[in-house]
Amino acid sequence: MKPLHLAGRLGLPLVIALIAAALAQAAPHALVNLKLSGEMPPSADVMLTEFHISPDSRYTVYMADADVDGLYEQFSVATGGSGRPVKLNFPLDQGGGAYFRAFTPDSGHVLYTAHTTFYGPLELYIVPVTGGDSIKLNGPFVEGGNIDDFVISPDGRWLVYRANQDTQDQFEIYRVPIEGGEAVKLNEPLSPTSYVANYAISPDGSRVVYAADQRQALHFGLYSVSSTGGTAAELSEPDLNLWGMRVVPGGDRVVFSARRGESLPIELYSVPIAGGANTKLNLPMPAEAYIWEFALTPDGERVVYSVYDVGIRLHDLYSVSPAGGAVALLNNWLGRKLGMVEFAISPDGSRVIFEATLDEERAINLYSVPMDGGVVTRLNDPLAPNERIGAFAISPDSRRVVFEQGKGRDGDEAAVIYSAPIAGGDPIRLSEPGDVYQMVISPDSAYLFYDNCRLLDGDCAVRRVPMLGGTSIQINGSLVAGGMVEGYLVAPDGRHVVYLADQETNNKTELFVTLETTFPRAFVPVVIGP
Repeated sequence: MKPLHLAGRLGLPLVIALIAAALAQAAPHALVNLKLSGEMPPSADVMLTEFHISPDSRYTVYMADADVDGLYEQFSVATGGSGRPVKLNFPLDQGGGAYFRAFTPDSGHVLYTAHTTFYGPLELYIVPVTGGDSIKLNGPFVEGGNIDDFVISPDGRWLVYRANQDTQDQFEIYRVPIEGGEAVKLNEPLSPTSYVANYAISPDGSRVVYAADQRQALHFGLYSVSSTGGTAAELSEPDLNLWGMRVVPGGDRVVFSARRGESLPIELYSVPIAGGANTKLNLPMPAEAYIWEFALTPDGERVVYSVYDVGIRLHDLYSVSPAGGAVALLNNWLGRKLGMVEFAISPDGSRVIFEATLDEERAINLYSVPMDGGVVTRLNDPLAPNERIGAFAISPDSRRVVFEQGKGRDGDEAAVIYSAPIAGGDPIRLSEPGDVYQMVISPDSAYLFYDNCRLLDGDCAVRRVPMLGGTSIQINGSLVAGGMVEGYLVAPDGRHVVYLADQETNNKTELFVTLETTFPRAFVPVVIGP
């Protein structure tokens, strides 16, 4: 086929417009299925649930005994299927192990923990995502020392880890550069039986907040220290015994739950992250009540919390500013307390979605309420006998909620998946009845991915369906007899679905990807020139 010389006759702008029109007429997106884990010995497989996609979607890291039977190690492979898997960890002895912990925010490196032998210490390492030399990040350990966990700084240049590095039974926190270097202890000296129970980094990276019983054994206070080290400031009042804490996103405060001494109630407080007066956030509570759960909106403007009254075994749901002020009773419009409650905050922070029973009712329904209170709207249609609402998820654009409506303890048996407007409206049926195992909404909020086994024909698969309803398509490749998908992840770009399945050989779990690509209906080479 000869190229068409168009620019001389039609002009460059028109040629560009014609090319754009041709691309717009491309065929519907095609799904391509590839194996990511490469060829492995017959006895080898990929560890269940142990696979992760990088923030930029380019790489997938997984755990497999691909080289030595029974020795599970970390491998990286391009999510799009180009190239072969690369081992990330350093050589291990039989009985050792390497465990994925995180990607760096720029997706360039992988953090993992490893022990070279069965009885060896669990230590923290960083390695390029494409493979290379591993660098140990923690300092020297005493006998019996191990890494517990870590948090990466907002700028990705350093991290704080918790370990019993200096004293065998005492976990403390340390700062270290992300590329390796000297580890600096951040917490104040502790008594022999004390330890750091929790910690977090401030949004600007200037301070580290931690909970420890450094004043009195098993009496946990809240402390703040410069992220470069120094003297820690005690944030909580001395007689408060801490239960939980959250740093306010984008703000300069910490919200925490605590009780005075050893008795109820457990109440909710906030304090400036550098120190200052403690502000009680909740309304007066019964003596036998406590904060059941609390969470912050993504913008840090509100705290949502539930209070459980032990005496009557019922909940109330509230919203308040982290700085204090007027408290909104979110279930006020119902005129009833909640028999049980599980809630989530919409990504835009405008609404609270909660599933609950009313008083002593057994039926679990799904509700939506504005963040500041007001009309409570039930999102699901009336339940049939023995039905309940199971898992639910809010779309990234905060416009819709998907939920399971089915039977069984978790509402996922013989369940149908529905999608409803977040403020209420007619639910749209998205699936046939079946046992549902997992639901994921695409990053652009256009599709729902779900894993179910249909009651109609017993067919088990990962499927994709438009959030507004329509025909579902199968995402995974054809499975051998007895094969099953064991789990899946949707990449941040929404174009790759990585899943674990015994797709080619029964009882041999391997890693696969289904990616989306577009092929034009016809292609005529175009030469732009005279």
